[in-house]
Formats: sequence, structure tokens, C-alpha cells
Amino acid sequence: MHTSMVGFAVVGAALMLGGCSANAGAEVPTTTMTPEATPTAAEACSAETLAVTVEADPDGTPGVHYLAFENVGDSACELTGFPALSWRTSDGTLIGTMSESDAQSLAGTTVSIDAGGSAYAWTHVVDASQSSGECAAAAVPVVGLDVTVPGATRSVTVPLEATVCTDPSYLGEIQTGPFDTEMRPASKGY
Repeated sequence: MHTSMVGFAVVGAALMLGGCSANAGAEVPTTTMTPEATPTAAEACSAETLAVTVEADPDGTPGVHYLAFENVGDSACELTGFPALSWRTSDGTLIGTMSESDAQSLAGTTVSIDAGGSAYAWTHVVDASQSSGECAAAAVPVVGLDVTVPGATRSVTVPLEATVCTDPSYLGEIQTGPFDTEMRPASKGY
């Protein structure tokens, strides 16, 4: 190697080492990583955190109603699947059968309801007062729907007057759809 090149390399190395030793005693700023807060999963809605009401069908379809589930709690809660429904008579007796309809394929969808927000479930009932034959002969007046959300330990009764058929072939059948974010039909037919 040429002598002047060797001298340049030695001087350069000395400057680099000198620079390193000059910073050796200096404090190097450090950054501490704070873990991001993990959002907590919303809990399942319960009878205590929901106010349930019956809303008329916006399209005016006979026998169609929507159950509105308003979250009256302080934080979001979740609903999945279908509400369990029975008719309640004036003496408190529960009657009726329930069938599930899911035209929109929403039964497996979890609906999150913010505090103050609502979810809905479509319902269709056949009023026996407008039927003939065995249903008309076995008609019983009811005063409301007994509603239980999945996992709840108690039910809520919402006012809904009707005359239902207690014939074993029908037994006051109630069709219901899954929990939904909006009012939309859950059955392809009534």
C-alpha cells in the first residue's frame, strides 16, 4: 500500500476511535415501549342490562313485530343466536312453541350493542281470532311475550295482546329470527 494511503487510514481510524471514546461517557437516550391496552371483550347481555320492547313492523305486515333490545348498561354487551319466546296468559301461565327463522343467515353472528344502542329480533305470530276450524275453537287470549336472551337467568315479559291457538298442531306458535343490527325480516314467508 502506498505510504500516504497508510497514513490516511491510520489517521482515519484514530479519528473514529477518538469519536467513539468521546461518546463513551455520554448518556444515550432510551425509549421504553409501553404495551398497548388490549380491549376487553364485551360481556354477554343479560336481562339486567336490557330493556325489551315490541316495535310494530315498519312495513305493516300483519302479525309481524320486532323485539327491540336496548342496552341500558354502562358498557357494550353482545347477543348471539335467538331469543327464547313463550306466550304469557293473564294468570301468568306460559304457553306456546317457538320456531326459528333465519333467511339472512345471521344466527351465528354476534351482535354488539353499545350502551344506549339497540339490537332487534323479528317475530311473527298468527292471531287465532283470524283462523277457523280447530284453531278458532282452541283460542286463548294472551297478554304478552315472555322473552329470555341466551345465558340469562331470568326472563322479561313484554306486553303484546293476541289470541293464540292452543291446538296441539299449532300451540300458539311464534316464529322468531336471530338477533340483528336492524329491523329486517328473518323469514322468507309468513
